[in-house]
Amino acid sequence: TWEHSESGMRFARRHGFTEVRRTWEPELPLGDPQEDLHADCESRCAALGYAIVPLADLQAASDGLRQLAPLLAEVYTATHGPNPPRTMDADGWTDLLRRDPPDPEASFIALRHGRPVAMSAAHPDPDAGLILSWRGVAAGHRAHERDLILALTRRQVLAAHRRGLPALKGEFDSTDPWAMIQMEA
Repeated sequence: TWEHSESGMRFARRHGFTEVRRTWEPELPLGDPQEDLHADCESRCAALGYAIVPLADLQAASDGLRQLAPLLAEVYTATHGPNPPRTMDADGWTDLLRRDPPDPEASFIALRHGRPVAMSAAHPDPDAGLILSWRGVAAGHRAHERDLILALTRRQVLAAHRRGLPALKGEFDSTDPWAMIQMEA
């Protein structure tokens, strides 16, 4: 039900249901380019040895999507606890990346020692142009998750601005800690 539907909320509570997830779809007006937006986060990531690259760079490698599949599986599963995805192997996650491909020039990956450790994807949206979608940080790198997510988001904002988009849309679930970082920033 929608939170603004009082009758729907009453019905759900009366029958023992509780809220497990809330979703927001904010829109970030882009306006003037914000070259310094979270530049400090990106600098800290670089100092720690993280390289931020567009998904297109990873796709150029013959096994690029397959390299990204374990990270997508980890972060997608972590953010969908109340509604877990079906069990898939690396081929299943790679197929998902092929079937529902993120925009390769507006999705960014953080690499450490050449391996994907954080991501923030953007999918094409017929209304907004781009919508921020899958994002997250691998377990071994979460001490730096705020800087990683904001550095990746910075690149997405700049990519959207270069395309002349008036805004960047998001889909943020309360069960997604990395979306909450993006939304609060």
